[in-house]
Amino acid sequence: MILNYKHNKNKFIIPKKKCKIVYRDKILNRLDEALNTKLTIISAPAGSGKTTSVVSWIDSKNLYNNVMWISLDERDNSREAFWSCFTTSIEKLEGVDFKGEELNSIKDEEILTESIIDVLLNTISLINKDLIFVIDDFHFIKNEDVLMEIKHFIDGINDNVHIIMTSRTKPNINIARLRLDGEVIEIDRKELNFSLSETTEFLEDNTKLRLPEERIKMLKEATEGWIAGIQIAVLSMKGRKDITEVEERFSGSNNYIQDYFCEEVFNNQSEDIKDFLLKTCILDELSAALCNAVSCKKNSQQILEHIYDMNLFVDKLDFDGKLFRYYRLFKEFLVCKLNGINREEIRESSNRAARWYEENGLINNAINQYIKVGNFEPVIKLIEDECVKKILSNEYFYVMHWLESIPQDIILKNSKFCISYMYIYIYDNISYNKYLEFAQKNLESCTDEKYKKECLGILSIVKGDRNLIESEYKKSIQFYEEAFSYLGDNPFWNIIINLKLEIIYFYLQEPTLEKKSFDKVMMLSQSYQDDVLYLVVNRTIVFTKLLRGQLAEVENICDVCLNISIRDELKKSSLISSFYIALALVYYEKNEISKAEEYVLKGIKFIETEGEFYLHYHTLYLGYYVYAGILLDKNRKSELEKLYEKIEELVQKYNNNKLSDRYYFHKLKDYFEVLKMERFMESGRINLVEKYISKRDFKITEELVIFSKILIYKEKTDDALMVLNKILISEKESSNKYLYVRAYISRAEIFSQKDQYENATRDLKEALIMGYENGFIRLFSFKNIKMSKMLLKTIKGMKFNKDYYKMGEYLNKILGLYSTDENTELISKREKEVLILIENGAKNSEIAQKLFITESTAKSHILNIFSKLGVHNRIQAVAKAKEIGII
Repeated sequence: MILNYKHNKNKFIIPKKKCKIVYRDKILNRLDEALNTKLTIISAPAGSGKTTSVVSWIDSKNLYNNVMWISLDERDNSREAFWSCFTTSIEKLEGVDFKGEELNSIKDEEILTESIIDVLLNTISLINKDLIFVIDDFHFIKNEDVLMEIKHFIDGINDNVHIIMTSRTKPNINIARLRLDGEVIEIDRKELNFSLSETTEFLEDNTKLRLPEERIKMLKEATEGWIAGIQIAVLSMKGRKDITEVEERFSGSNNYIQDYFCEEVFNNQSEDIKDFLLKTCILDELSAALCNAVSCKKNSQQILEHIYDMNLFVDKLDFDGKLFRYYRLFKEFLVCKLNGINREEIRESSNRAARWYEENGLINNAINQYIKVGNFEPVIKLIEDECVKKILSNEYFYVMHWLESIPQDIILKNSKFCISYMYIYIYDNISYNKYLEFAQKNLESCTDEKYKKECLGILSIVKGDRNLIESEYKKSIQFYEEAFSYLGDNPFWNIIINLKLEIIYFYLQEPTLEKKSFDKVMMLSQSYQDDVLYLVVNRTIVFTKLLRGQLAEVENICDVCLNISIRDELKKSSLISSFYIALALVYYEKNEISKAEEYVLKGIKFIETEGEFYLHYHTLYLGYYVYAGILLDKNRKSELEKLYEKIEELVQKYNNNKLSDRYYFHKLKDYFEVLKMERFMESGRINLVEKYISKRDFKITEELVIFSKILIYKEKTDDALMVLNKILISEKESSNKYLYVRAYISRAEIFSQKDQYENATRDLKEALIMGYENGFIRLFSFKNIKMSKMLLKTIKGMKFNKDYYKMGEYLNKILGLYSTDENTELISKREKEVLILIENGAKNSEIAQKLFITESTAKSHILNIFSKLGVHNRIQAVAKAKEIGII
């Protein structure tokens, strides 16, 4: 009988925790909402802190007199046992008279249970204070009758009664209507996980150790914030003098972790679920099709959904519930367990997974799966042809991982693997020559002529790159042409060789040959249909054009690359970030600051999110300095200082990393340094710029422009003039418009100081003509008043010259940098009114009448307009005014 059921009194006592509780505001605030709803469900895996969270909330609110605590176990999975827990807990309430005696005569169990529920509801309805039933470990309740009856009980409680359930599984109760009515609070594992700060607080409160932040971060990542995992880590540290190993190697193979997962999770599952867990634990991501292939089952989707609902340390990776993963520690525990039971099963499962990946075109996944179990034969077949290609397509991170996993004796016997290592060690003479020697030795004995020819061609490319690094450009060309004789028929190698030639001609400052290679590589890459290679090609071209100041071409290429149809994973990759950052610099130079900020932040975010700074160091470096210019423009000084600190940290960590931005952006670092110095000049850090320039040997002409600015600042104008004259008479740099515009502006500044106004005006005019071709605006933002007035005078003269009509809109944008009416008003307000009336066909008398002036005054205004615009009649005046943006 329900009323005679005897329980251990400890079931009804609020648990006390031995370790110090971390009071978590986020969770406490969520539980505060429980007082406004009927039902709160806290559903999470074992050890997630469900019970502790509720206890800490009760303690923080001092709700001990309001709480009816019920701890369930497997014996409570029946109607009698479950409802007797409620009657027992209510009987303990002070001042409550539970009228249950008349129920003892009811023999029908169903009627009895319904009657007890009604009596319970009637009894608690008489209580005027908030009453909270905490049902701990509700996952033990699987009885369908009980699950239906608890729903009936929840529906019947008053507003002052609240139920909190903690469960390792999602309770199988129909709560859809309650959810819609706003009567349910649901807290899951992700909310319960410790943050980094909470992990730190827990460790400080419960150990005598003071761990470095980096170590705590490692522990938090290893456990994914799982509270029991962190507690087990603390337990593992106790009594150890050296805890470094525990911190660095804490994993699912830890003895305490093994014991916990076995006792609390694994042993409680059916044999079918155990088998599924063990066979699929070798996978990083779980899909139904892949799990079917690996586990040899046909119902993997149902099993995945089941173990997810059971909170068996499985997480959804997509909204539709088609992709899952095991939590890290649980996965490691399962792999360790499988290793101990059946090592051969790991090999078989991995091979089945690898074959599935291979059949579905997921080659990188297949390779990694084969490598995990040391099955190198299929790995060699899969990656031999891909290694060098991936390196040249900027994906050498994968290659390094693959090659490092293959024994050296296999590497040294394979020519293409040796060539791949030559690329990886291209800056290291000893290693480079070692692998070159083995590659050549292997090819000497090779009988496959086609294979040998391809390898010799690739070797020539590597040798060409090696000479490029050493600035032996002519030798590089010879090697690339040699490679072309071996590989010219292959579209991929044709693209690579032409791209490298384009870079060589960029360094040699041979624009005609550079353009020829550029046109060819663009045509080939468009038809090759490889997203990564296409982006790599365009990225390289964009940077060379950007350094030449060819803004219009850069903008066009970036727009194309950001709007083409590419794979989803590339749309937010660090590779695509190059185009956002390059486009941001274009907009910055065009003085479209809001657009520039939008694009540069997007580009920076993609690289920072991916986290592979060492692969895209120079792209990120450029992005930071573009953003620095924007912050400087907006006078956001505190943000700018923080950004400079960030840049310094990036430089200290990655500046000497030779793998950064393959295609030898490492060689372009001097150009990026110039950008840095320009930002320092703009922000008044002249001493830093002077210190930098004093150590330079002026390998690139851009440094001479910076040097001339320092000389002007130090009032050594004659020396500066000599430097600038040297730049402007050089034919070598004739294609670098950005360089020439800056040089002309700097020379105009010197002429202005010397009161040589005619020379200054001439140089400003040349700078404006070149600036117009690519849309440079910000270069003409002068702080010097004398230079500003001279610029405005120059522009005014150009606007009334028919030779510069087409530049009207561009010149107006530069005028927009200077806001005073005196400077920007090329015709008077009254003359503009007259122009508008002329456009509408008004005669002199009509103009006079409309503007309340005499007819002779109207005629004078018209003659002034003709004179200023350099025209002879009304039609010409209207056309010219429209052309130059006056009307």
